[in-house]
Amino acid sequence: MKKVRGERVKGLYGRKKKTIISVTCILGILCAVIIIVTFYGQNVGTFSIKLGDDLKNRSIFLSTDPEFNWYNSRLEADPLNDANLGNLPFILEKECKRTNGTYISKNRDYIGYTFYLKNLGIETVSVSQICRISGYEKTEECDISDASWFWYFEDDEENGTVYKRDDKNGGTDYWDEYPQYPKTTAFIEDDVVYNKNLIDLKPGDVKKITLITWIEAADPDMTDYIADQKIRYELSFAVYDEEQ
Repeated sequence: MKKVRGERVKGLYGRKKKTIISVTCILGILCAVIIIVTFYGQNVGTFSIKLGDDLKNRSIFLSTDPEFNWYNSRLEADPLNDANLGNLPFILEKECKRTNGTYISKNRDYIGYTFYLKNLGIETVSVSQICRISGYEKTEECDISDASWFWYFEDDEENGTVYKRDDKNGGTDYWDEYPQYPKTTAFIEDDVVYNKNLIDLKPGDVKKITLITWIEAADPDMTDYIADQKIRYELSFAVYDEEQ
Protein backbone atom coordinates (compact mmCIF):
# COMPACT_ATOMS: atom_id res chain seq x y z
CA MET A 1 0.00 0.00 0.00
CA LYS A 2 1.36 3.43 -0.90
CA LYS A 3 2.11 5.68 2.11
CA VAL A 4 0.44 9.06 2.11
CA ARG A 5 2.37 12.30 2.83
CA GLY A 6 0.94 12.63 6.35
CA GLU A 7 2.27 9.21 7.35
CA ARG A 8 5.74 10.06 6.11
CA VAL A 9 5.74 13.32 8.07
CA LYS A 10 4.54 11.46 11.16
CA GLY A 11 7.32 8.89 10.73
CA LEU A 12 9.97 11.58 10.38
CA TYR A 13 8.63 13.43 13.42
CA GLY A 14 8.73 10.24 15.46
CA ARG A 15 12.36 9.56 14.53
CA LYS A 16 13.34 13.17 15.32
CA LYS A 17 11.57 12.96 18.67
CA LYS A 18 13.43 9.76 19.56
CA THR A 19 16.76 11.36 18.55
CA ILE A 20 16.07 14.46 20.67
CA ILE A 21 15.15 12.30 23.67
CA SER A 22 18.33 10.21 23.25
CA VAL A 23 20.56 13.28 22.95
CA THR A 24 18.87 14.87 25.98
CA CYS A 25 19.46 11.73 28.05
CA ILE A 26 23.13 11.58 27.05
CA LEU A 27 23.63 15.28 27.86
CA GLY A 28 21.91 14.76 31.19
CA ILE A 29 24.23 11.89 32.06
CA LEU A 30 27.29 13.93 31.06
CA CYS A 31 26.14 16.88 33.16
CA ALA A 32 25.62 14.58 36.15
CA VAL A 33 29.14 13.16 35.72
CA ILE A 34 30.64 16.66 35.56
CA ILE A 35 28.82 17.71 38.72
CA ILE A 36 29.98 14.61 40.60
CA VAL A 37 33.60 14.97 39.50
CA THR A 38 33.68 18.66 40.41
CA PHE A 39 32.14 18.10 43.84
CA TYR A 40 34.44 15.16 44.62
CA GLY A 41 37.53 17.03 43.44
CA GLN A 42 36.76 19.91 45.78
CA ASN A 43 36.63 17.65 48.80
CA VAL A 44 39.68 15.42 48.36
CA GLY A 45 42.67 16.03 50.64
CA THR A 46 45.17 18.26 48.83
CA PHE A 47 46.96 21.64 48.81
CA SER A 48 45.65 24.93 47.45
CA ILE A 49 48.01 27.94 47.19
CA LYS A 50 46.84 31.45 46.33
CA LEU A 51 48.09 35.05 46.23
CA GLY A 52 46.23 38.12 47.44
CA ASP A 53 45.46 40.90 44.96
CA ASP A 54 47.94 43.16 46.75
CA LEU A 55 50.78 40.81 45.72
CA LYS A 56 49.57 40.41 42.14
CA ASN A 57 49.55 44.20 41.84
CA ARG A 58 53.22 44.17 42.86
CA SER A 59 54.05 41.37 40.38
CA ILE A 60 54.64 38.62 42.94
CA PHE A 61 53.69 35.28 41.36
CA LEU A 62 53.74 31.50 41.87
CA SER A 63 54.99 28.64 39.71
CA THR A 64 56.13 25.02 39.89
CA ASP A 65 58.78 25.94 37.30
CA PRO A 66 61.92 27.35 38.97
CA GLU A 67 62.72 29.23 35.74
CA PHE A 68 59.28 30.87 35.74
CA ASN A 69 58.62 30.18 32.08
CA TRP A 70 55.00 30.25 33.23
CA TYR A 71 53.44 31.58 36.41
CA ASN A 72 50.07 32.20 38.02
CA SER A 73 48.43 33.62 41.13
CA ARG A 74 46.99 30.25 42.21
CA LEU A 75 48.29 26.67 42.31
CA GLU A 76 46.57 23.38 43.11
CA ALA A 77 48.25 20.08 43.99
CA ASP A 78 46.96 16.84 42.53
CA PRO A 79 44.75 15.04 45.06
CA LEU A 80 45.84 11.93 46.94
CA ASN A 81 42.85 9.59 46.85
CA ASP A 82 42.54 6.42 48.92
CA ALA A 83 45.56 7.31 51.04
CA ASN A 84 47.22 4.89 53.43
CA LEU A 85 48.52 5.79 56.87
CA GLY A 86 52.06 7.19 56.94
CA ASN A 87 55.03 7.35 59.33
CA LEU A 88 57.42 10.27 59.66
CA PRO A 89 60.64 8.15 59.52
CA PHE A 90 59.60 6.62 56.18
CA ILE A 91 58.87 9.86 54.34
CA LEU A 92 61.35 10.60 51.54
CA GLU A 93 61.44 14.33 52.08
CA LYS A 94 64.45 14.79 49.77
CA GLU A 95 62.47 13.27 46.88
CA CYS A 96 59.63 15.67 47.62
CA LYS A 97 62.04 18.61 47.56
CA ARG A 98 63.55 17.42 44.27
CA THR A 99 60.14 17.08 42.58
CA ASN A 100 58.55 20.27 41.27
CA GLY A 101 54.78 20.19 41.70
CA THR A 102 53.02 17.17 43.18
CA TYR A 103 54.86 14.16 44.62
CA ILE A 104 52.76 11.16 45.68
CA SER A 105 54.60 8.35 47.44
CA LYS A 106 54.60 4.84 45.94
CA ASN A 107 52.70 3.54 48.95
CA ARG A 108 50.22 6.42 48.69
CA ASP A 109 50.82 7.31 52.32
CA TYR A 110 51.89 10.94 51.91
CA ILE A 111 51.76 13.78 49.40
CA GLY A 112 54.35 16.48 48.77
CA TYR A 113 54.16 19.70 46.79
CA THR A 114 57.04 21.94 45.75
CA PHE A 115 56.52 25.39 44.28
CA TYR A 116 58.23 28.76 43.93
CA LEU A 117 57.32 32.36 44.73
CA LYS A 118 59.13 35.09 42.78
CA ASN A 119 59.27 38.86 42.83
CA LEU A 120 58.82 39.78 39.17
CA GLY A 121 58.27 43.44 40.01
CA ILE A 122 60.50 46.46 40.53
CA GLU A 123 60.13 47.04 44.29
CA THR A 124 61.21 45.14 47.40
CA VAL A 125 58.22 43.44 49.04
CA SER A 126 57.76 41.53 52.31
CA VAL A 127 55.27 38.68 52.16
CA SER A 128 53.23 36.99 54.88
CA GLN A 129 51.93 33.46 54.51
CA ILE A 130 49.35 31.57 56.51
CA CYS A 131 48.42 27.89 56.20
CA ARG A 132 44.92 26.82 57.18
CA ILE A 133 42.89 23.64 57.15
CA SER A 134 40.21 24.81 54.74
CA GLY A 135 38.05 21.72 54.70
CA TYR A 136 37.79 18.39 56.52
CA GLU A 137 35.28 15.90 57.82
CA LYS A 138 34.60 15.59 61.52
CA THR A 139 32.44 13.13 63.45
CA GLU A 140 31.65 12.54 67.10
CA GLU A 141 34.11 9.63 67.10
CA CYS A 142 37.10 11.42 65.57
CA ASP A 143 38.56 14.45 63.84
CA ILE A 144 40.98 13.68 60.99
CA SER A 145 42.93 16.88 61.59
CA ASP A 146 43.99 15.54 65.02
CA ALA A 147 46.21 12.99 63.26
CA SER A 148 47.14 15.00 60.16
CA TRP A 149 50.81 16.07 60.20
CA PHE A 150 52.36 18.78 58.05
CA TRP A 151 56.05 19.24 57.11
CA TYR A 152 57.28 22.62 55.84
CA PHE A 153 60.59 23.32 54.06
CA GLU A 154 61.89 26.65 52.82
CA ASP A 155 64.75 26.93 50.29
CA ASP A 156 65.82 23.27 50.71
CA GLU A 157 66.54 23.60 54.44
CA GLU A 158 67.58 20.22 55.84
CA ASN A 159 65.12 19.54 58.66
CA GLY A 160 62.20 21.87 58.04
CA THR A 161 59.39 22.17 60.58
CA VAL A 162 56.87 19.43 61.41
CA TYR A 163 53.47 20.69 62.55
CA LYS A 164 50.66 18.81 64.26
CA ARG A 165 47.85 19.45 66.70
CA ASP A 166 48.56 18.88 70.36
CA ASP A 167 47.75 15.28 71.28
CA LYS A 168 44.52 14.66 73.17
CA ASN A 169 45.40 11.07 74.08
CA GLY A 170 48.96 11.17 75.40
CA GLY A 171 52.14 12.05 73.52
CA THR A 172 54.04 10.79 70.46
CA ASP A 173 57.36 9.13 71.38
CA TYR A 174 59.07 8.94 67.97
CA TRP A 175 62.10 10.87 69.14
CA ASP A 176 63.29 8.26 71.62
CA GLU A 177 64.01 6.00 68.65
CA TYR A 178 64.51 8.60 65.89
CA PRO A 179 66.24 11.61 67.50
CA GLN A 180 67.40 12.85 64.07
CA TYR A 181 63.91 14.04 63.14
CA PRO A 182 62.69 17.49 64.15
CA LYS A 183 60.30 17.52 67.06
CA THR A 184 56.83 18.72 66.26
CA THR A 185 55.53 22.25 66.57
CA ALA A 186 51.89 22.71 67.56
CA PHE A 187 49.33 24.27 65.21
CA ILE A 188 48.92 27.89 66.26
CA GLU A 189 45.13 27.42 66.26
CA ASP A 190 42.82 24.46 65.73
CA ASP A 191 42.49 25.17 62.00
CA VAL A 192 45.63 27.27 61.47
CA VAL A 193 48.85 25.31 60.97
CA TYR A 194 51.33 28.22 60.91
CA ASN A 195 52.03 31.73 59.74
CA LYS A 196 55.41 32.90 58.46
CA ASN A 197 56.90 36.02 56.93
CA LEU A 198 59.25 36.31 53.96
CA ILE A 199 60.98 39.62 54.59
CA ASP A 200 62.39 41.93 51.91
CA LEU A 201 62.02 39.96 48.70
CA LYS A 202 64.01 42.02 46.21
CA PRO A 203 63.20 42.16 42.49
CA GLY A 204 64.21 38.81 41.01
CA ASP A 205 64.29 36.97 44.37
CA VAL A 206 62.81 33.46 44.41
CA LYS A 207 61.64 31.44 47.42
CA LYS A 208 61.27 27.66 47.16
CA ILE A 209 58.69 26.02 49.41
CA THR A 210 57.97 22.30 49.89
CA LEU A 211 54.90 21.05 51.75
CA ILE A 212 54.30 17.44 52.84
CA THR A 213 51.25 16.05 54.62
CA TRP A 214 50.09 12.64 55.81
CA ILE A 215 47.92 10.90 58.40
CA GLU A 216 50.38 9.74 61.07
CA ALA A 217 49.85 6.10 62.09
CA ALA A 218 51.72 6.59 65.38
CA ASP A 219 49.69 9.60 66.45
CA PRO A 220 47.82 8.66 69.65
CA ASP A 221 44.74 10.45 68.26
CA MET A 222 44.63 8.22 65.16
CA THR A 223 41.56 5.95 65.12
CA ASP A 224 40.02 3.50 62.67
CA TYR A 225 37.20 5.95 62.05
CA ILE A 226 39.58 8.28 60.20
CA ALA A 227 39.84 5.88 57.25
CA ASP A 228 37.01 7.40 55.18
CA GLN A 229 37.63 11.05 55.98
CA LYS A 230 39.25 13.77 53.87
CA ILE A 231 41.24 16.92 54.57
CA ARG A 232 42.35 19.95 52.58
CA TYR A 233 44.98 22.64 53.29
CA GLU A 234 45.08 26.18 51.92
CA LEU A 235 48.19 28.37 51.89
CA SER A 236 47.57 32.10 51.36
CA PHE A 237 50.10 34.86 50.68
CA ALA A 238 49.65 38.61 51.19
CA VAL A 239 51.77 41.74 51.58
CA TYR A 240 53.32 41.76 55.07
CA ASP A 241 52.38 44.73 57.20
CA GLU A 242 54.65 45.19 60.23
CA GLU A 243 51.98 47.21 62.00
CA GLN A 244 49.41 44.40 61.95
